[in-house]
Amino acid sequence: MDTEQPTPTPEQARSALAEAEANAVRDHRDVQVHALAVAGFGTLIGLFVAARELFSGPWTGLLTAAYLAGLVGLATWQTRAPRSAPRHSKRTGYLGLAGTLVMVVVSVGLLNWRGHDRQPELWLVLLSALLVAAPMLLAAARIHRAARR
Repeated sequence: MDTEQPTPTPEQARSALAEAEANAVRDHRDVQVHALAVAGFGTLIGLFVAARELFSGPWTGLLTAAYLAGLVGLATWQTRAPRSAPRHSKRTGYLGLAGTLVMVVVSVGLLNWRGHDRQPELWLVLLSALLVAAPMLLAAARIHRAARR
């Protein structure tokens, strides 16, 4: 019994590759899950940075617990809900996360410097939350847009 398969010609290989690329992840639901999770992570981190400035005292522990629960919930949903991952979505998400973490450092530093002698203004706190969330929101938009091509 001969189990060897014939070697495909270069044209057959190109055709098979083109078909595989055409059948890449295009499930709208999977793309939505990844894009929404990345946007959710950025939004959650931005809101946490702002909330830490606006609320203090006994709310700090509850706020941190809610933040961590939100992160775990989003991570669980992002890994379990989709059947496949859009092409380059992990890399795009990690780049967005890196940008968000840089913005966290900048925003927290700015808010601490500004709050050294007084409470930072509300507009500055909200602006810092937006700047923190922006890289991951852009990454989510890129994931969503790239999957439509």
